[in-house]
Amino acid sequence: MSYEKKTFNEIVNKSKYLSIRNQKNWWLDSNIQKIFREACDHFLEYNLNEELTSNKKSGIVICGGGKYLLSTYCVVKGIRHFGCSLPITLFCYNEEEITEKDKKLFSNLDVKIRTLSNDPEAKKFRNLKSYAIKIYSICYCDYENVILIDADNLPFFDISELQNTDEYDYECIFFKDIIHDLKNSVINNNYLNPHNCEVFGVEHNGYESTDSGLIYINKHLYRSELLLTKWYNEFSDFYYNFNLGDKDLYLFAWKKMNRYFHFNYEIPERRNLCCLIHKDRYGRELSCHLAGSHNKIKDDIFALDNIDHGEIYKDFIKQYKNIKDNKFKIS
Repeated sequence: MSYEKKTFNEIVNKSKYLSIRNQKNWWLDSNIQKIFREACDHFLEYNLNEELTSNKKSGIVICGGGKYLLSTYCVVKGIRHFGCSLPITLFCYNEEEITEKDKKLFSNLDVKIRTLSNDPEAKKFRNLKSYAIKIYSICYCDYENVILIDADNLPFFDISELQNTDEYDYECIFFKDIIHDLKNSVINNNYLNPHNCEVFGVEHNGYESTDSGLIYINKHLYRSELLLTKWYNEFSDFYYNFNLGDKDLYLFAWKKMNRYFHFNYEIPERRNLCCLIHKDRYGRELSCHLAGSHNKIKDDIFALDNIDHGEIYKDFIKQYKNIKDNKFKIS
């Protein structure tokens, strides 16, 4: 079938997609899944011409603000503490998510603030909410070599090393997630099961799941893959039903395009219930991902007990709280 001159809406309007979206488990309808595969083919054929601009060589992006401000502060302080001097851009949804005091605080740490409500490209992005802000930040930041780190992923090393290590010659690094073995049911934490691979139109080859809390990528080298990942996120109302948010959409896009990436060798270790410890191939601990439990860093700093560098991050928590309580002034 030729998709020339057809928009996505023209493709989906010929199916039940629009009329059944409010029905329970509508995304499991085989006709709906076929429509999205056709729409994806249309996108790949006609919509991969967008250029992703950059005016700086390398930098870090973090998506935070609002309830993530404390953990974001700790991540930024950790980045600087371990010797990384790369510029950082913090993406927030709107001005309400970050106070003037916080803006000044982050500015002193060489962090640029970007709010999506002021970003012209954000107005073109369908359904820009939740995890989709992460792929948006990669595509539209100022950097060519992008390191994305989650606002609840505490680094234990100079993360600029990711772009200087021989084993990362492919300029694309993903990190493994913990193993989820729920017997390959259709909708579960084993998102790379055969059924879901069929939904995305890729072969099932026993893929391992990714943790999108730390990514390094050259966005010009992998422009097409990023644009496809962005497209998946724009239709999160469908694709997130086959993923835990955005995390394996990167992997599906790379597999769809038959592109290579470097997969960090080690599966993270779960510690203190909410902490995932990422390690390199030599066993060095790289970061502590709080696995979505950002409130742990606010309400229970004991989550950082028995964690390498945990005491350092406890001090950062105290610093931030003292600043917010006006016990410390921001120069």
